[in-house]
Amino acid sequence: MNQRLTPATALLLVVPPFLWAGNAVVGRLVQDLVPPVTLNFLRWAL
Repeated sequence: MNQRLTPATALLLVVPPFLWAGNAVVGRLVQDLVPPVTLNFLRWAL
């Protein structure tokens, strides 16, 4: 099996961890400004 890692595949492997990490950072920054239920709704709505 000789498959290459295309740029699109590499991007798909790299993007989700950055989104999850960004989500954690934003959650910590706005924890005093936005209620948890609202923040969770916004996560799912986007």
